[in-house]
Amino acid sequence: MNPRHSLLFSFLAILSLQSPTPANPQDIQITSPDGQITATFHPNTFSYQISYQNHPLLPDSPLGLTFEPTGPILPPLTTTQTHQDSLDETYPLLAGKSSTARNHYNQTTISLSETTPKPRQLQLIFRAYDDGIAFRYNLPAQPAMSDFVVTSEDTGFSLPSSAKVWMMPMPQYGGDHFEFNYTPESSNDLKPNQFTGFPLLAELPNHGPALAILEANLNDYPGMRLRIDDHKILRTFLTPLPGQQKIKVRSTLPHTSPWRVIMIGPSAGKLIESNLITNLNDPCALTDTSWIHPGKVIFPWWNGYLVGKNGKPGAVNTATYNHYVDGAAELGFPYSSIDGLDIAWYGGKIPGYGENDITVPVPALDIQSVLAHAKQKHIRIRLWVASAGMHKYLDKALDTYAKWGVEGIMVDFIERDDQQGINWLREMVAKAAQHHLTVTLHNVSPPTGLSRTYPNLLTRESVRNQEYDKWDPNGITPEHNLTVPFTRMLAGHLDYHVGAFRSVLQSDFNPRDVAPDVMGSRCHQLAMYVIYDDPMPMAVDYPAAYRNRPGIDFLTSVPTTWDQTLFLGGQVADFLTLARRKGADWYIATMNTTPRQINIPLTFLSAGNFTAELWSDNPPAGPNSLTHTTQSVTSKDTLTTILLTAGGQVIHLKPTP
Repeated sequence: MNPRHSLLFSFLAILSLQSPTPANPQDIQITSPDGQITATFHPNTFSYQISYQNHPLLPDSPLGLTFEPTGPILPPLTTTQTHQDSLDETYPLLAGKSSTARNHYNQTTISLSETTPKPRQLQLIFRAYDDGIAFRYNLPAQPAMSDFVVTSEDTGFSLPSSAKVWMMPMPQYGGDHFEFNYTPESSNDLKPNQFTGFPLLAELPNHGPALAILEANLNDYPGMRLRIDDHKILRTFLTPLPGQQKIKVRSTLPHTSPWRVIMIGPSAGKLIESNLITNLNDPCALTDTSWIHPGKVIFPWWNGYLVGKNGKPGAVNTATYNHYVDGAAELGFPYSSIDGLDIAWYGGKIPGYGENDITVPVPALDIQSVLAHAKQKHIRIRLWVASAGMHKYLDKALDTYAKWGVEGIMVDFIERDDQQGINWLREMVAKAAQHHLTVTLHNVSPPTGLSRTYPNLLTRESVRNQEYDKWDPNGITPEHNLTVPFTRMLAGHLDYHVGAFRSVLQSDFNPRDVAPDVMGSRCHQLAMYVIYDDPMPMAVDYPAAYRNRPGIDFLTSVPTTWDQTLFLGGQVADFLTLARRKGADWYIATMNTTPRQINIPLTFLSAGNFTAELWSDNPPAGPNSLTHTTQSVTSKDTLTTILLTAGGQVIHLKPTP
């Protein structure tokens, strides 16, 4: 942690304890620094509501926790103390949509007590930011409780009337990979007892503001999903502990819940710029991050382990992995992955529920030879492992991988977000950092900002993505590609199996396990490297699929981390234009579903001349073709392009010497 930040937090904590405001039985308001967002807490009903620009946004919504055996916290509650804090700091982000983030909020901590003979105490902590409201429950040490068991969290979110809600229907139990399609619904038509994942996006009618429901700083607590109750209120549903359905949290006091987050902006697209989720997490726990280097990784599994000039099937052996190392070196990708086909590189059956020793390669793989070959080629190696093996061999595996000199690990098939599972996940990421190993997570619940605390956690799946083009008859549609940036990506880094170089029209798509096709043009696919927030994106095709192909020059050169992100225009499931800055250079990407003309004013550019390099679709030559042009521009210019069905465009703007 930056010493200045540590002192500032300590000062605020002392101020909070020494300067309480008098108890106030009336409603309590918390307003954002810019005065646009206000949360109001009602102690008499144990509920809250949110307004935006002096208009109601989130109607009266319930709060609460239910314990075993003492039951729920019931209103009316007595407010015993309130105190206010404010903070305005800027901290670095190692990998993300910006290189720094501003953490600017007003906070009110409300101490509450039941009006019973043996009252239980709790605190509600509200934070108001210019881009949202967050709140959490804190259970302090107290005579009425020591150990505690939570059977339900009763937090609710009452959506505004007639809002368009982008939700991800999912089962009550299971589905912990969060790989489902988002569907649009009206808030007036929500069906009781339906479960949905998060992030959930709601857009108000008539081009009104948008809000998203998320969680942040998940620690010693289960992950959440949302259940629609009989009054169409979204209720928090916690994943129970393994082996039973009733107990959700078992711990000791003091204890703090995750943040419940309502991200707010004038449009859904503006939410993409927000760093609210990382702001709500603890500062970086690592004193040295110089060993963490984001970058692209070539990944054999998606394409079916094809090798050679004509893409013939390879195998889990030394020759195949050396071939992919050579491909990474030729293309300029810094990383290559060792994973598996029907079996993992260590012999465990995929999908990975076996518990083979994940430090012992199959006989056909001389891993030391591959590591030596990669070192000679200046390529770093990443290892795919299933979580079952990591549970059994965690310390041995991390120590072995560090001694081998691998760069990091992809941990797959996690598929649990109960309290114990979340605690193990944090432990694994922290221990990986001790061994200077970066981490990618697959088949896992959505991010909650842990990458701020442990920046070696570089990316996370938690999304239905282009791996489904291998087996799903419906595949991954352009509409889905343009829904996840406005929904799932709001939670954090998004690993999406990008870099496919076999584009087809949606009407021509058929799933195929080996060398699968993807829907949308070549530029639609290239734009994912700018639009999707992924510090370690894959290049999922085989080396020969990239060689001398249109657009490979952009794919190999586009950055994977950014200094600044701007939303330039878009609508959920239809189109999106983002601009991202790296140093003095800007990259602009557009993806679309339906035909349209896009006009991009360049007013965000600094003074002077820029060279604009454009990769645009070339429909007459087919979806895998593109045009590559350059022109001189300034901040006074507007770039215009015509986009056809499921198309895209990418632009690199660099100052002219």
